[in-house]
Amino acid sequence: MRQRRQRGSNAVRRRGRARGAVIVVAGPDGSGKTLVAEHLLSAARRRGPVLHLHHRPHVLHAASQHDGPVTEPHRQAPYPGPLTILKLLYLFLDYALGWALRLGPTRRAGGIVILERGWWDMIVDPLRYRLVPLPRLHRLLARLLPRPDHIIVLDAPSEVLLARKAELPTQELERQRAVWRELATVVPNLTLWDATRPAEEVAPFALGPAPATVAERRWVGLPPTRSPRWVLPTDTRRLARAGLRIHRPVSGRALAGWSMGSALASSGMLGLLPRTAPEPWILDRVADLVPVGGTIATTRSNHANRSVALILDATGVAVWIAKISCDPVSDAQLSAEAAALERYGALLPTPVRAPRLDRVETGLLVFEPIHWRHQPAPWRLEPAVAEALGHLHHVEQQTDGTGIGHGDVAPWNLLRTKTEWYLVDWESAGPGYLPYHDLFHHLVQSHSLLGRPRADAIVDGLHGRGWVGRNLRAYAAAAGVELEMARHYLATYLERSMPAAEATKSDARRERAARRALLERLDATEG
Repeated sequence: MRQRRQRGSNAVRRRGRARGAVIVVAGPDGSGKTLVAEHLLSAARRRGPVLHLHHRPHVLHAASQHDGPVTEPHRQAPYPGPLTILKLLYLFLDYALGWALRLGPTRRAGGIVILERGWWDMIVDPLRYRLVPLPRLHRLLARLLPRPDHIIVLDAPSEVLLARKAELPTQELERQRAVWRELATVVPNLTLWDATRPAEEVAPFALGPAPATVAERRWVGLPPTRSPRWVLPTDTRRLARAGLRIHRPVSGRALAGWSMGSALASSGMLGLLPRTAPEPWILDRVADLVPVGGTIATTRSNHANRSVALILDATGVAVWIAKISCDPVSDAQLSAEAAALERYGALLPTPVRAPRLDRVETGLLVFEPIHWRHQPAPWRLEPAVAEALGHLHHVEQQTDGTGIGHGDVAPWNLLRTKTEWYLVDWESAGPGYLPYHDLFHHLVQSHSLLGRPRADAIVDGLHGRGWVGRNLRAYAAAAGVELEMARHYLATYLERSMPAAEATKSDARRERAARRALLERLDATEG
């Protein structure tokens, strides 16, 4: 499995000097960390100085100096809570000093640091270190430490891990794998890597270099941090402006930022930002798509282990848009999207269309680009779009009222062109959706995250009033469902789509609060 969120290879240069890298190799027992580390070390030694560490920097004294195989990692009971906190702070101090005295100087000298397991291994497998699980404190301390350039987490099915090393039960291995997958969505530079692939494939990914077809191009990252969300070309002003088309802003704040980026690109000032480069694995996957003299812009997907690349020719014209994944889970998601597009995309009536898929490979979908336009009110649907969604639901409607749905109709997935609408991101599409689901998903997601439409407009729409009411009537007529049942289906949608109570992401909290408030509003206006 390969993923996203890397800064790039150690071939990136700053002020004319090669910059090294700190690479963490982690994963459950049996995933092959030692073998991968050996291949990394072999490749890194040909580039410059190398520092190989196990578990942690070892600046401070360790109770045991044993770095070999551990046959019973959970044999000893964890320390009591207060001692756990003291040990965690002790380990944090070791990491902080290690970065200052060992890891940082090696990287600045152009060397490669290979650290097996690393800081995040303690939150995934605290019992190995005799720690009581304290995820909040652990994550808080992690924010205070410098970030490695790569955190490569080796993953494989539990039966593969057990065949290699039967030290932990299946249930524990599955738990650890689930935690690593969750961390991949929030920890910068963390890569899930398919541990069933040859170990020697990790080195080219982690160390580079980029493919020669676009290796000489120039890029900057936005925001200009060590882990930018967008990587934009700056070879020419035209390419810089064209690269911004990788992102379609829907909120007022995003539009303001996009407009500022466009102004910087037009003036040539975007190129003054610190240089970066697309992740090497992205360049590798799209190299044959880039025309001579062309380049790419990239953005991280909201899904773990996935990215999107906009392929531009030498004049800045978009020629392809590529979705790229790099682990079996995200590969399967892209395969599901390709299958859904083939099965359901053609069922949409005009003026709504599905994107045209040109190429399908494992971990790669290549689409024709969509020349979208900015929308002044992206939260506001047109009745023709609602009618198309209702038609899609009605095509294979079942006796229980369920039918086909896109599953994720939202302002950011509905692109307006000069004459049509394009509905993108089809991986959730399929049968089994209740009536009105797609329409309500658009309204509620817009209400939750963009602040429009207001709750009053949604409730009034249930009575057939306003633009929401016009959309409900258009959907109901096309889907062959009763308009009077819209309130019931809205309440059902709100209850079923409520984010989990333990969800910590800010968007999830906003969505939950908005849905709860809207449900209360429906109850208050019942009848």
